[in-house]
Amino acid sequence: METITKKANSRLYALRQLKACLSKTDLLIIYCSFVRSVAEYAAPAWSNVAIYLSDSIETMQKRAVRIIYASLTNEDALVHSGLRTSVARREDLCTSFMHKLRSNNINVNNNPVAQLISTLSQRHEHNYQLRTQPKNPPFTRTDRFKKNNY
Repeated sequence: METITKKANSRLYALRQLKACLSKTDLLIIYCSFVRSVAEYAAPAWSNVAIYLSDSIETMQKRAVRIIYASLTNEDALVHSGLRTSVARREDLCTSFMHKLRSNNINVNNNPVAQLISTLSQRHEHNYQLRTQPKNPPFTRTDRFKKNNY
């Protein structure tokens, strides 16, 4: 994850250099194509990262927005550009990925992840006790031990 943020941050240099000769919409397209695509590559695989790593990606996006829209605050620039926070985008990417896996349009025979999810999502119900109850519960002196499942 740290490698991804380093790579995305290094690509912000192109935005700084191109800022003088391109419009803001062109810079936004370059950001989405070259920088954000690196930061969001395989997002469902690492969606459960630590908060400080997630914040580093959010900081990278704030830097990019600050380069493109220098005169606006970060919130105003996000509204003006139509971008969402990187956390919200990753959540949407993960949600759409799971919906695609669970949909009936996927050929389950060619997709091992879909096979795994389909087997995990099936409920296995049974009528037998998994734990045997003791016939004579042990003698206890404390209430704490009595509250256990005896």
